[in-house]
Amino acid sequence: MAKLGQKIVRAFENEEHCDVRITLADGTIMCAHSLVLVIGCQYFHTRLNGNWNSGKGNHEVNCSDFSAGLTRSMIKFLYQTDIDLSIENVQDILQIADFYIVPDLRKKCEEFLLSSISCENVFSILNMAFTFSIENVLSSALSFIDNYLENIMSIRENADLFCTFHKDLLILLIKRDSLCIHEEKLFKFVVMWMNSENRAEPVCWNTLVPHIRFGRMSIDFFIENIVYKNVIESDYALKIMLYMSSLSTQKDVIDHNTYRPRKCISLNDRVVNRFFFHSPNSTWEYDAIYGDRLAFSVNSDVRLSGVILFGAKNCSLCVEITLFSEDCIVKLKIREELGDVFDFPVIFPNAVEIKKEKNYTIVANVSGSNVFFGLDGVECVKTMIDSNTKAEVKFFDSVGSKTNTRRGQIKGLILC
Repeated sequence: MAKLGQKIVRAFENEEHCDVRITLADGTIMCAHSLVLVIGCQYFHTRLNGNWNSGKGNHEVNCSDFSAGLTRSMIKFLYQTDIDLSIENVQDILQIADFYIVPDLRKKCEEFLLSSISCENVFSILNMAFTFSIENVLSSALSFIDNYLENIMSIRENADLFCTFHKDLLILLIKRDSLCIHEEKLFKFVVMWMNSENRAEPVCWNTLVPHIRFGRMSIDFFIENIVYKNVIESDYALKIMLYMSSLSTQKDVIDHNTYRPRKCISLNDRVVNRFFFHSPNSTWEYDAIYGDRLAFSVNSDVRLSGVILFGAKNCSLCVEITLFSEDCIVKLKIREELGDVFDFPVIFPNAVEIKKEKNYTIVANVSGSNVFFGLDGVECVKTMIDSNTKAEVKFFDSVGSKTNTRRGQIKGLILC
């Protein structure tokens, strides 16, 4: 014997015992049962329980605010609690679910969006979650973007969609501590948004400046891209430059958010630690003349996105990192404000291609405080870069450096 629900669906499909006639946008009539409509849809609950139609017989309802096909899908959902969803149609279905107040349909859309997040469509999902105030989807989309923003923005359609974001959505994204991206690269994305003709409203830099961490940029980048282009007032720009270039400038001359680090290391990254133990106290003095040096090679082609150094707790450090092989590949200088930690990452503005079996040397010049140092280091570390790539990293002593494979500085590498 068929279950009651199946019988009701069959009656709906055969237009049997229907007591509601719904006029759709194309003028066609759809017949349904008031009991089903009232239980599943607040709009119909209000309409059919009111005194708008005191006569007997079929109720007449005009539902012409959406396309006939979309309204039919919504009515069928009330009977079957199932609907075909796709990234292309889910926004329209969310609109009709909100308009007619169908909570189960909205929940169905939310579940679909949560299960559909990927690099290809996360911006579309983020936009929908923001527009329709779907907090759990918004949170999940932002968490995904935290780890994959560079990959996401490498897709042309996503870059175009990014430029259409509402300013409040952009701020929601760029203010996150958990966003894994170098500040210089993030700033370039913000500039692209500012220069876009697709923005829905005019926005001045002052709206975005509080959420940009200028103190995490190199001083050369800051001068070229912020000072010369008058992004911020000259007096404040001078304070930031003084902060960047000298430890004698106290950090409280600039806003805390200006130098606060982001998460930096993403789920895509693989941290290769060469030390498992460190000194009990911060007594290591960096080599002020030659820097602390360490050579390494990798048996696979990989990318190097940064290094991990030993530091000291609750101090300010000026850090200069140089990476070279035959020639200098990377050279950057940044000021770090350390909390209750004994090590910290230094992330490159752009990941560096590391060629298989080629020797590279990292030089760390750090000033501001004596620091912790590693003990009982290893000369070889194996790791998985991804499901298809195994990497073996070998470390070598560099001539003239206090740091060596057994003890010292440069705790590890960050590969991606």
